[in-house]
Formats: sequence, C-alpha cells, structure tokens
Amino acid sequence: MKKILGLIFFSLILTGCFPKYEDYNLLIANSDENESECEFIEVADELGQIIKTYCIDEVKLKMTDGTINDISVPFAAGEVTIENLLSVLKKDQVLWDGGTTIYKGENYNIIKCQNMAGTNDVIITRTDVEYKEEFCQKQN
Repeated sequence: MKKILGLIFFSLILTGCFPKYEDYNLLIANSDENESECEFIEVADELGQIIKTYCIDEVKLKMTDGTINDISVPFAAGEVTIENLLSVLKKDQVLWDGGTTIYKGENYNIIKCQNMAGTNDVIITRTDVEYKEEFCQKQN
C-alpha cells in the first residue's frame, strides 16, 4: 500500500499537479520619480520580515491560477513566501555585511537584507537603482 501511495505522489509531482513557483510572476509598475525623490513603502509583512518598495509605484503578483493580487494578499494568506519568489530569480550579488543578497528580475531587483545589525527586510526596486548601505540599516 505504501508503495502505491508513493507512486501516486511521485506521478503527481511529475505531471505538475502542484504549483510551480516559476509560474508566479511579479508585475511591477516602476515609478517615474528621480531616485532622490523615492521613499520606502511597506507593502507586506511575512512573519516579521518587512517587504518594501523603493522607486516602485505598484507591485502585483500573478498567481498560478491566473488571478492577480496586490502583493500583500498572498503573503498575508500564507500562499507565497519571499523564498518562493527568490527561488526563480538570478542571484546577482552577495554582500559582505552578513549575507545581504541582490536578485535580478526582469524589470526589478530584489534586495534581501541580512546583515550583522539584524536587519532582514526585503526591498523591491527598479533595476537602475544602485544598492546603498542605508537600504539595509535598522529603521527606528
């Protein structure tokens, strides 16, 4: 019986009955503001990990079923994690501040802060915005 259940589970994986994270798609509306005018905007919270935008007007997430949600909705419902989204992006750079990592998307970057100061925020920004040390500083 265990062999049959294992075989069924394995065949479900092979046929793609489970959502694949590469099927999720971030839809980004970049801001037209000059970078000096941009501000951090908190858009979601995943178990204390704050997700912010910088020089981005709007972030939506296209789900595997084709629905499009504000990015906060699937995070609040526990349907998606930031690790799910990062797993399909190209890791561009790892910084020597304790592990901050910059990922490249199609028309955006995601900066996953992880530094010695204890900051673990995630920042979604335009591709033309260069990383600055203050991005991952602890906010009071």
